[in-house]
Amino acid sequence: MNQSKEPQLRFKKGCRNEFSTWKTTPIGKVTTKRKGNTLSKEDLTADGRFPCILYGQLYTTYGPIAKNIISRTNVFSDGMIFSEKDDVVVPISGETALDISTASCIKEENVAIGGDLLVLKSPVILGEFLSYSLNYPLRSTIAKYAQGASIVHMNVDSLMKVKIHFPCMDEQKKIVSFFSVLDRCISLADRKLAALQTIKKGMLQKIFSQELRFKDDDGKEFPAWKSITLEDISEYVTSSGIDSPYIGTENLQKNYSGVIFENSKKRFGNKFQQGDILIGNIRPYLKKIWLSICNGCASLDVLIIRPKKTINSKFIFCQLAQDTFFDYVMQGSKGTKMPRGDKKHIMKFSISLPTLPEQQKIATFFTSLDCAIANTQKKADALRTIKKGLLQKMFV
Repeated sequence: MNQSKEPQLRFKKGCRNEFSTWKTTPIGKVTTKRKGNTLSKEDLTADGRFPCILYGQLYTTYGPIAKNIISRTNVFSDGMIFSEKDDVVVPISGETALDISTASCIKEENVAIGGDLLVLKSPVILGEFLSYSLNYPLRSTIAKYAQGASIVHMNVDSLMKVKIHFPCMDEQKKIVSFFSVLDRCISLADRKLAALQTIKKGMLQKIFSQELRFKDDDGKEFPAWKSITLEDISEYVTSSGIDSPYIGTENLQKNYSGVIFENSKKRFGNKFQQGDILIGNIRPYLKKIWLSICNGCASLDVLIIRPKKTINSKFIFCQLAQDTFFDYVMQGSKGTKMPRGDKKHIMKFSISLPTLPEQQKIATFFTSLDCAIANTQKKADALRTIKKGLLQKMFV
C-alpha cells in the first residue's frame, strides 16, 4: 500500500497525538467481492420471509447507510446471496453513470441481495467508511467506467482498480461516528418536516370541509360559509409589461409560504403584484402554485389570479393549493401530451367562503404553520450543506 495525501480536516487520537498517514490502494486489493442473485419487483411481497434489496433501490430508497430494509420476499434458492453486517452493495446497472456510482452499507445480516448488485467486504476498511468514499470523493471517478447508452453497466474489473484513500481503523471509526450523528440530525429534521406537512394536509382537509371551525374573539360561532365561484371574488390578470423579477413555469414550485424567484432578470410578461395567486397552466397535474409576496412579471403560461380587496389572498391560496382544485383544472384542460388549463373553466371553480374575520384567522393559522415548515426545511438544508462541505474536507 502506498502513502497518500491527506484530507484538509482530520481527527486526532487525543489532545496532541495525531493518527498515522492515510494509505492508498486499489479497491480490489482490500476488498472481497460477490455478486447478488436475480430478484425482481415481482418477487417482492409484504409478508415475505426474507428482507431483500434490489439494485434500483440504492438510488431511489437508500442512502450511504441502509439501516432499515423495507422490502421482503419469499423467493429462496441455493444460489441466493445474503448479506453480512456492514457489507457494501454497489449497483452494476442503471440508467445513468451516476446511478451506478452509488453505494450503501447494509447494517443488517441475512438480507437477500438482488441481481445487478456487487457486494464488497473489507477487513481493513469499515463498511460505512467504504460507502461514504464510494458515494462522495470517488463517485465521479467510478462513473467514468460506466458503459452503455440507455442502460449503463459497471465494468467491475475497472472498479476494482480505482484507488481508495483511507486512514487507520481508529480514525475511520471517529469519522463514521461523526457522520452518523450528523445523519441522525438530518433524519430528525426530515421527520419533523414530514410530520408538519402531514399536519398541514390534514388541517387543510378539516378546515375547508368545515369539519373544524374557528370561533370569533368572543368565543361565538362565525356565520355559515357561502358557496360562490372563483370569478365572484377575483379577477384574471392580463396586464402585460416588463418587470423584475420574472418567473416562468420552469422555475415555478409548489410553495405554501410564498414566492421564491430563481430568475431576477427583467423580461416581458403579465404583471403580478403582492397578494396575487400564480398558477402554472401547463400540465396542471404538476400542481404548481404560488402566493406572490412581491411585484414582478410572469410567463404567459402562468395564470395570475387577483382576489378582491375584501378577500384574504392567503385564505384563497390555501383553498386552491389542494388536490381538489387541480383535479378540477385537469377536468377542463385541453391537450394530451401538454395539457393546459382552460381559463374560463378555472374561474368557475366553486369556493367555500366564510366571513372576512374567519378568513383572516384561517390565514394566520396556516401562515404560522408555513413558517414552521419553512424553518424546518431551512434547518435540514443547512445540515446537508454542512455535511457536503465536511465530506469534501474529511475524505480524499
